[in-house]
Parts: sequence; C-alpha cells; structure tokens
Amino acid sequence: PVLFAITSGARFDVALNERIVPIVIRNTGAGAAVNARITGIANVTTLAGSGAVTSTVAVPVTLGDIAPGQQAAASLRFQWPATATRVAFTVQFT
Repeated sequence: PVLFAITSGARFDVALNERIVPIVIRNTGAGAAVNARITGIANVTTLAGSGAVTSTVAVPVTLGDIAPGQQAAASLRFQWPATATRVAFTVQFT
C-alpha cells in the first residue's frame, strides 16, 4: 500500500495579499506512488484574524512518482490578506 504524510512549512509573502505555503508529501508506505498529484485545495478556513483566504493553485499539480521513503515538494499559492493570521486547508491528492 501507499501511505502519505504531509507537512507544511511557514508561509511566505510574494506580493501584497499573496502568500505561498510550501508542503512536503512523503510516501511512508511500502508501495510506489505512481503519477502522484495534488487534485485540489479545499476547506480553506481563517482560524485567527480576519479576511477571506482563497487558493489560487492551478490543479492538478504533478508530483511525479514517489518511491517508498521518498518525498515530493510543492508550493501552494493563496490570496491571503495580512489580517488573516492563521489558516487551515485540506490538500486533496491521488
């Protein structure tokens, strides 16, 4: 089976109200993830602060093949006002 663990890094600003969140998807299973890709960003919610945050990620994001014990990285882009200080979102992938 293929199992995944996802971690995110600290967001960084690229423009006014535009942020990037780096993520790493690690294959923790025994099987290879062939043609892995991010298929969507869902449930974007502002947990602290205020303002609407929306994903501007063009999906799918192709990650390629991820062998057991290996990882792939992606940068997820959002419209994100400075007033939104903490955000949660769901990464959908296959």
